[in-house]
Amino acid sequence: DVVVAGVVPLWALLVVAGWAVRRRWIGALFLGLALADRQLAWLVFPFFVVATGRMRTAFVALAVALLVQLPFLVTAFGPTLAGVLGPLLAPLLADGIGVMQLGVVDRYTPLLPHIVFTVVSLALLVALLVLAWRRRDRLASAALVWPFVPLFVAWRSLRNYFAFMPLFALVA
Repeated sequence: DVVVAGVVPLWALLVVAGWAVRRRWIGALFLGLALADRQLAWLVFPFFVVATGRMRTAFVALAVALLVQLPFLVTAFGPTLAGVLGPLLAPLLADGIGVMQLGVVDRYTPLLPHIVFTVVSLALLVALLVLAWRRRDRLASAALVWPFVPLFVAWRSLRNYFAFMPLFALVA
């Protein structure tokens, strides 16, 4: 199989750089730039903050991301927000390599409505965040891998969503 378009490594490298220096303010700067660059980085953000246990990290990363995205937020707030939330919430064409493949491609299961996949993905995201928070001392490295698990059960779980998983797993 081939990984499709949209696999630009900058966001993943920024996340890894941020993780490498997560105890310093510059880690939040790298994370903020990753947030501004690619929507998938937003899934990493809450796990990153939980793993570091620093709210300052969250504020700096958000400030950097918002500063870079300011022109888009001012001129097209709705589409910008929809783009960030797209992988989990957008009712795009059902496709992917995750659970979706069982129904769409392989036809092993019936194709459930979009809302079912959205609710399951969001519930899984929240459950993983709670687990990461409760066990953050033992599961800190999960911050780089767990954010993508909900995408595996999402309505769209494209190959390019998982292209950098080996890098994240290696770094974690």
